[in-house]
Amino acid sequence: RITNSKVTVNLNSQQVSFDTKLSLSGQFSTILREFYQYHSQDSTLNERYYRHVAAISVNTATEEPIILQHNLQYPFNAELRLKYSDNSLITQVNDSVFIVNLHNWVQHVITDNFNATGRQLPFYPDFEGTDTYHYYLEFNEPVKISRFKDLPLEIGNEFGSYTFSIEQQSPTVVLIHSVFKIGTPRLLPQQAGMAAQIFNSIKQVEAATLKVIRLQQE
Repeated sequence: RITNSKVTVNLNSQQVSFDTKLSLSGQFSTILREFYQYHSQDSTLNERYYRHVAAISVNTATEEPIILQHNLQYPFNAELRLKYSDNSLITQVNDSVFIVNLHNWVQHVITDNFNATGRQLPFYPDFEGTDTYHYYLEFNEPVKISRFKDLPLEIGNEFGSYTFSIEQQSPTVVLIHSVFKIGTPRLLPQQAGMAAQIFNSIKQVEAATLKVIRLQQE
């Protein structure tokens, strides 16, 4: 699954608008095609699969997805375009400082409440694969973002890998990348801590915020 989103951020109106292309293939396509087209869900699967990409907050206004591609042959590639907006994601601290809420922007499928301690049985992830989020934030005026001491985040082990970064490309453009890869069909009980390490990092990222400082224009 690859999620590419251009995000227009207006600090004056505090409106955040998303124009997102969702690319699905393999198992992600099998699971999610009918979810986005017909809202159908398989109750036996991890409910995290069915976190809609546009479900940013209760205030998010969404349009019906547009199906760009739907291939019935393996790997069942599908592409959708989704547009949605939200006016509750920005908090203005003072005249120049704003906080952008990034909760629910990254929605990787992990096992909640995963316990690696004292595990007796192997852990079997649903399938091997890569889940990628790219957000291209374009602000309506020049800004500066606060530095993150712990970014970029990069973790790699026998379970898979996880990377997360926030970087400023220009005075009006900020890039957010999140990539989760599962590279094994099974983890032995003594290796379960490797999955827990990545799951815990993703949980922390899910609660992220972005501090933005408006630059004075001459």
